[in-house]
Amino acid sequence: MFSVSRDRMIADMKTFLFLILFAFPALAGPAPHEASYVIEPVSTAGGAAGVVYARGAMSYAARKTCGVWKTETVFSTDVGYEMSGVRTTHWKQTTTETEDGCLFDFEVFTRGDGKDRKDLAGSARCENGMKKMKIIHPAVMFYDFPLSVRFPMEQTAALLKAAGRGEKSMNVRFYDGTLPVSSSAVSARLSPVSGKAPFPALKGLKSVRVDLAFYPREKGDGAPSYEVSFRLYENGVVDETVQNFGTHALRSSLSSLKLLPDIPCAGK
Repeated sequence: MFSVSRDRMIADMKTFLFLILFAFPALAGPAPHEASYVIEPVSTAGGAAGVVYARGAMSYAARKTCGVWKTETVFSTDVGYEMSGVRTTHWKQTTTETEDGCLFDFEVFTRGDGKDRKDLAGSARCENGMKKMKIIHPAVMFYDFPLSVRFPMEQTAALLKAAGRGEKSMNVRFYDGTLPVSSSAVSARLSPVSGKAPFPALKGLKSVRVDLAFYPREKGDGAPSYEVSFRLYENGVVDETVQNFGTHALRSSLSSLKLLPDIPCAGK
């Protein structure tokens, strides 16, 4: 049985969204794009603390300039609970990142009364064989991560390189910039898939099915916080996904897609 609190569930959703939408550009040709998704329930469970309803939407944009990725992820969800009613979450994250994991800037916002409120901001750089993390909001804090802890672009590059080598599984540890200091152990199962693509821009592209289990502990011991399955295309686009939180499962379906050009370096 999965064990997950509401706050942990929201954080894990952020982790999942950030992870999958970076995947293939690090392995195949870069594919900046904008995508929208509709979020709906697959299953729910009743009970005093049970989830009985869930709806939402997500938008994502990734742009690349001179090897640096800039992203914006926005999602809004309404989750209904048996006893406590509907809780609404409006969330946005912006990032700047390089694929080598040595530059990672991030900001997290929640929306209320029509305005974005900054909840978290920080940056990380590689120095002296470590990843030096500085949280600048809501308070100044400093942390050192070993180089083995991967940031999203770096982590997913390793995931897809493993798929390209024909590996069937891998285990990683990464930090995604959605909580002040909290990294997750992730166990991945990889398998190639085929089938009709939902949009013309995806037609004829290779894809892989990825099944992920997220664990809060260093070695991935015990029950996962949640599990997720999705189909990744080689141009970096994800179509349908299913997230299983134990008490409920959510499906995110691709509803719109626009491929974007790389932004050239200044003077070129």
